[in-house]
Amino acid sequence: TPVKHPGWFIQDDNGMISMEAENYDGVTKGTLYNNIWTLTRKTDGYSGSGTMQGSDRGKHIGLQYSPDVSPRMDFNVMFKKPGTYFMHVRGHGSNPSGDSLHGGIDMQSSAGLKAIGSFPTRGTDYGWIGGKKFTVSHAGLHKINIWMREDGMMVDKIVITSSGQRPKDKGPAESPRGGGNSVE
Repeated sequence: TPVKHPGWFIQDDNGMISMEAENYDGVTKGTLYNNIWTLTRKTDGYSGSGTMQGSDRGKHIGLQYSPDVSPRMDFNVMFKKPGTYFMHVRGHGSNPSGDSLHGGIDMQSSAGLKAIGSFPTRGTDYGWIGGKKFTVSHAGLHKINIWMREDGMMVDKIVITSSGQRPKDKGPAESPRGGGNSVE
């Protein structure tokens, strides 16, 4: 039987896209420490049905962006227009050595999306780290990437805006999806 693919997240008319981390389009295991992003519900306070975490083994990937080295989450996004955008991530660190990640677009690093970190590490506090600037070169379908920088990091939500304004509280509702099709 054909399986329905969820398609992609649709940008709204104000340039915003909101994605729950657990609703990723793809997860790839890293080869350096054999780590992968997994769904967890162990730290309350997330906005959707859970949060994605790189297993906390005390490992630090550092500034390496290589897709075959660091565990990666991918999100398919339909951008209506090219331009400058800002990535905001809501997350929680397992400890001060497990509180950062890297972002990218179309499997490429972006200087503005390196070492997004210093997320809250106390109790069940989640926080927004944001205003990280990147460029979308053309309208159409793109892949937003989240790479683990330090394991133990928990990602709850990713919001992309055309302004640097940081979301508040648990952020906006998740963006709708479009373009789903049946695949064998």
